[in-house]
Amino acid sequence: MRTNIILATVATLALSASSPVWANGDGGGGSYGGADMPSVSAPRYDAAKEYQKGIDALKTNDFKTADTAFNHVLSVVPKSLGPLLGSGIAKSGLNDFKGASTAYKNALSVDANNILAQRGYALSLVNLGDTDGAAKQLDVLKKRAATCADTCADAAELKAAV
Repeated sequence: MRTNIILATVATLALSASSPVWANGDGGGGSYGGADMPSVSAPRYDAAKEYQKGIDALKTNDFKTADTAFNHVLSVVPKSLGPLLGSGIAKSGLNDFKGASTAYKNALSVDANNILAQRGYALSLVNLGDTDGAAKQLDVLKKRAATCADTCADAAELKAAV
């Protein structure tokens, strides 16, 4: 059951956007004095490659590799929804529910209406023993599902989440 949920979530995450990482730029610095010098702030990782590595690792339930890859992506683009969701999934797979909770909460700060983040956050709270917090998240999803009533674009995803 858990494997099916993780695989379905990975499929959703992998197909949720055409671009794996939404960076604000290439991460490199400008030039100084006419010479193209590498920037001290240049990313240490190729975010797109690390993101794909994370997705591929999730597909095989290699949560440790996925977690490492998504952490690399987040070191380059910390407010990117896809890697935050991937990090939450990987951390859940490693039974790091506190880390998963943080990743999902950060994902919700990027997109407060993301169903996958809200569901993941609720499940991580349950695993941490915070049933009241989880119930609040579930209530939000139930209200959204009731308001939608099978007429919105997210109807199937909301129904599956509750």
